[in-house]
Amino acid sequence: MNTIYDYKILIVDDAPENIDVLGSVLKDFKKSAAINGELALKLANGKNRPDLILLDIMMPGMDGFEVCRRLKANRETKNIPVIFITGKTSVEDETLGLELGAVDFIPKPISPPIVLARVKNQLELMGARARLERQNDALLERNKYITDSINYAKRIQTAILPDNIRFTKLFPKSFLIYHPKDIVSGDFYWFGEVGNKQVLAVVDCTGHGVPGAFMSLIGNTLLNEIVHAKRVIEPGEILQALDHGIITELNKESNSDAIDGMDIALCVINKETNTLKYAAANRPLFYFTQAGFSEIKG
Repeated sequence: MNTIYDYKILIVDDAPENIDVLGSVLKDFKKSAAINGELALKLANGKNRPDLILLDIMMPGMDGFEVCRRLKANRETKNIPVIFITGKTSVEDETLGLELGAVDFIPKPISPPIVLARVKNQLELMGARARLERQNDALLERNKYITDSINYAKRIQTAILPDNIRFTKLFPKSFLIYHPKDIVSGDFYWFGEVGNKQVLAVVDCTGHGVPGAFMSLIGNTLLNEIVHAKRVIEPGEILQALDHGIITELNKESNSDAIDGMDIALCVINKETNTLKYAAANRPLFYFTQAGFSEIKG
């Protein structure tokens, strides 16, 4: 609808003169009329369904209360606003009308300015609701698109993470807990094997969700390159190479405001000597010996 005057109003009253009066008050609006409840229900369910109904209560046969009750019980017409315009002005009548679902109650004899103002108010509310519904639909569609994209990104991230079965074989006396806060995660784990040495890293990237996930992909790729391609297996050297790689990838030297990075704990286990070397950036190492529990701060 471009303006409130594009809405259609149905006037229901058994007295033609009352219909004429209301029609004159609402002369700028699109209107139709019904002289009884049966015809009103037929028009409300027709092709040119009204957007607002002005409904008299005291009519022969089916009264206005029953018309309103049937309108609100019908899925197709329940959202059409109903304004009662009637001589029945007791508190009980008005309460019943509102309980049946009417949005307003205007007493007869009518005041043209009041009728016009209340009709305009209801139509403006309808327009606002319609705009909100359109915006909500657009947001839902956009949200679905974004969520679908993130879910697909999760599939990619999950595929890149090391295989759990291989992890268990490489570290048999171990367990793995990985529960991302969001659909995709900025935290990741990485492991590899070079000769008789096993490399294990636990990494916390800057940010959460999608930004963190991008950082995790960069970190995973760099660790593969450093350890498997370049055969760097000293923990401190791995972290230095990783730091250099991240600076290069993110071009931090020309973007001094960037604060992207990652905290990491990295261990290299020598299976022959049964020793473990550790290096970290802001991540501690917890370990147990016969003497008990100990911590090396990051």
